[in-house]
Amino acid sequence: MDWDKLRIFHVVAKAGSFTEAGLTLNLAQSSVSRHITQLEESIGTTLFHRHSRGLALTAQGDYLFRTTLDMNEQIGKAQAQLLEMQNHDEGPLTITTTNFFGETWLCDAIAQFIAENPKIKINLKLCDYELDLSMREADIALRMTEPKKMDLIQRHLIRFNFHLYAHKDYLERMPKLEKLEDISKHHIICYTDNFEGPFHDSNWIIKLTGINPLSHELITKTTNLNTCVSLAEKGIGIACLPDYVAKQNNELVQILPQIERPPFNCYLCYPEELKSHQRIKTFRDFIVEKAKTTEF
Repeated sequence: MDWDKLRIFHVVAKAGSFTEAGLTLNLAQSSVSRHITQLEESIGTTLFHRHSRGLALTAQGDYLFRTTLDMNEQIGKAQAQLLEMQNHDEGPLTITTTNFFGETWLCDAIAQFIAENPKIKINLKLCDYELDLSMREADIALRMTEPKKMDLIQRHLIRFNFHLYAHKDYLERMPKLEKLEDISKHHIICYTDNFEGPFHDSNWIIKLTGINPLSHELITKTTNLNTCVSLAEKGIGIACLPDYVAKQNNELVQILPQIERPPFNCYLCYPEELKSHQRIKTFRDFIVEKAKTTEF
């Protein structure tokens, strides 16, 4: 059955006349009558007795009217439930970001958010490819590239800074590092050629030093940013690391501080259709304030 015609039928059955129903629906009396006739023809039965004083439901019409009453009640309940879900800090919230960021700073932030908002059920999806927010693969994304889709609300959240770091024990046993050229005498921690990490130009350290990764004897490659951090913490060599991660380990020393990798930006984004949802607003406000308290 045509949902729109069922809606018109329901109004006509309550009003008892095409004229009154037309005023309610803002339709001409002839248009309302035509819709009812088309509905009757489509289901093969008469729904109204037409008489001089108006309309009376047939037995079939009465049955259909009771059905549309139930439908209206269920729709009303659904609308109320949807409004409550939209206006309250409760229910599911799916957040996506890269593996590395999700396993480091965001993980701690999420733990605090859950403690403060226990009725919001977090689903954290970590992957180094972008989920489609318009297809509701996630509600909110923290992305390392600026979103291009016009239907996403976005705001700049974080500016990541990078420097070269090495463990203090490593620096004590290796030649002094006073200028860029000295790095060629050191062990380099970098990424494999096919590494697709959260930040572009992952092997910036190779370009910076100009070393040949094929002939340089002191080199270790990995496909994982967490492993790169761990290798540096174990005193293997020099790595280019995000400042916010390196500063958590007092034994990692920033070397050649005048050399800084170009920074990367992180963007908070979510679909336009979710902008009025309270869960979205609550997480957005929380994560924005939380980011302000961290030196990235």
